[in-house]
Amino acid sequence: MRFHVGWVLFSLLFMTAGPAFAEDYVSIEQLINTIDGVNRSNAPDTRTDCDKGKEQALTPVQKEPTQKFQTIKNPLDKDVKISVLSEEKAKELFKRLKAEGLNLKKDCVCAQRAHLMSFIMEQEGIESGKVFAVPRSGLLMAGTMFGGHVVPNTPGNEKGSRSWKYHVAPFVYVEKDGKIEEYVFDPLLFKEPVPRTEWEKMLTSHPDSSNLRFTATGKGIFRPNQMYDDTEGFIPSEIQKARQGLYSPYCADI
Repeated sequence: MRFHVGWVLFSLLFMTAGPAFAEDYVSIEQLINTIDGVNRSNAPDTRTDCDKGKEQALTPVQKEPTQKFQTIKNPLDKDVKISVLSEEKAKELFKRLKAEGLNLKKDCVCAQRAHLMSFIMEQEGIESGKVFAVPRSGLLMAGTMFGGHVVPNTPGNEKGSRSWKYHVAPFVYVEKDGKIEEYVFDPLLFKEPVPRTEWEKMLTSHPDSSNLRFTATGKGIFRPNQMYDDTEGFIPSEIQKARQGLYSPYCADI
């Protein structure tokens, strides 16, 4: 029977020491470094995509689940619960996430960064979603986009030298002045959570940016080719790959 050491370790942490882990949780670094250390002492992961698809999602261990939610429809037309936060809590959470070692100097790993941010939010009892920006003219093959560009309209990028095949970031709902709105957490582009409309404008207003399609998904969707997967939680190997991707010395997909 095939198994993965990372999954065994996660199972032990979450099943046998769930409450203690929730109380002692400090940062994603401790968790992922432990898994990386165990996996480096074993043979490389040689599973096929089919094998990986059989992995069970992690059981969330939450500190204090939020009490208020909104519901969105994912690409499979299924309901996905998203937490509603106050503006103050959202800004506080953004600062904590930004301090989690997300390697903001490397802007080519948005999927990995978004996945770890959503994973950390889950540990805080916060249900997030993801919003993907994908060129309508692009061709998606083997998880990689070919054709089309996402060009952020940021200061210094007037010539469009900074561009991506797609972009993704997590989002939650924020209640402000009696109004509830989707806010995106993207520390690569903004200094605080911003309304989704503002985030989308940043990605569509550059003249070199392609015509983009924006798709909201659940927290467990890692890359654009998984948007129509029925994935609700986090897969251990994808958490590990997200961590590896952030600190890889190159920008290839991992």
